[in-house]
Amino acid sequence: MLQSIELAQWSQSIAAQVVRAAPLLAAIRLASGTCLTGVLWRRDLVVTADSSLPAQEAYAVVLANGQTLAARALRRDPAQGLTALGLVGTGPAAVIEPAARPVVGAVLLALGAGPDAAPTGRLAVVRSLHCHGRQSLPRITLDAAPGYLAEGGPVFDDKGALVGLCVGGPEQTPCVVLHAVIAGFVGDGPAGALVRHGWIGAALQPVSVADSLRRIAGQATGRLVIGLSPDGPAAQAGILPGDILLSVDGQRMNGPGSLRSLLGPERIGRWVDVRLARRGQIRTQRLIVAVQPAS
Repeated sequence: MLQSIELAQWSQSIAAQVVRAAPLLAAIRLASGTCLTGVLWRRDLVVTADSSLPAQEAYAVVLANGQTLAARALRRDPAQGLTALGLVGTGPAAVIEPAARPVVGAVLLALGAGPDAAPTGRLAVVRSLHCHGRQSLPRITLDAAPGYLAEGGPVFDDKGALVGLCVGGPEQTPCVVLHAVIAGFVGDGPAGALVRHGWIGAALQPVSVADSLRRIAGQATGRLVIGLSPDGPAAQAGILPGDILLSVDGQRMNGPGSLRSLLGPERIGRWVDVRLARRGQIRTQRLIVAVQPAS
């Protein structure tokens, strides 16, 4: 249940948050006469929940500025729960600020779109930091009844930053596909170029593992972290300059291009376990593989 102090804090800003977030809303009109909420990810692309979107040759998408554009499915991924719709034409520029990963008990704002893309907002609390039965996928579960939140709608934190997109989990429990997963799904290129390589945001160079560590590390070489992107997955996971990366998901990094070969498109948006050596000890960190930024 929401605590009264949290509700009071939210009540002061919720109207402003809805107004700020509303331009990202899209209403996807279906042949049945109903509509589904989507997120205007960029001017030519809308992302929505895969499980609720029936297969059609084309869709009519209403944007928050009143535009109605035709759209076609560019990519569907039932495992991730996402569909990307390419717009025939362009909408307004989409300004998306990604949120930090929320904590259990945090209050989030979930938006839905009516038939004319008019916003509706509801609050929900983070129940857990995984989705039951799909723990390999970085999702969070919300404490809300099935059907209470709009599938395909954007979910924001109390600062108005985008946490992710609402989808139905097991038994239709509302879950949120995180921003990093969506970014990996759609990529950063033009419409239709939806697959890019994975990225952890670390600059590496080959290095030998100290003799004292080789027995427990099980290998003689690794990759020394010589630099980190400030907001990259490795930095967010607590990896530090000077760490020696040994393996990713059990696969050793002991050859030229070994990390790149371990970060193919299939790993984007997923958790990976990174085994590393730090100050004479072996430890494991978990991170979400992001899409490689455009050069």
